[in-house]
Amino acid sequence: MIGLPPMQYLVNWRMQVAAGLLRNTNSTIAAVAQDVGYASEAAFIRAFKRLVGKPSATWRREKCRPDGATQAPCPSSD
Repeated sequence: MIGLPPMQYLVNWRMQVAAGLLRNTNSTIAAVAQDVGYASEAAFIRAFKRLVGKPSATWRREKCRPDGATQAPCPSSD
């Protein structure tokens, strides 16, 4: 119906949720992986890199720069 196999849709949805968590929270990569349904941090990192093109930690650093050049506010380290 949406043009994607069910598992591909699920992976895309998980990565959209993960991207929001990475951008807007201070959660660890392991916590984000668990929150979006991955049993291991390593499996999440591989899937994220395959879909997004870069590791989740790198993506987070690029999206949350101290110069304020992001679309969403960076979570505070409080």
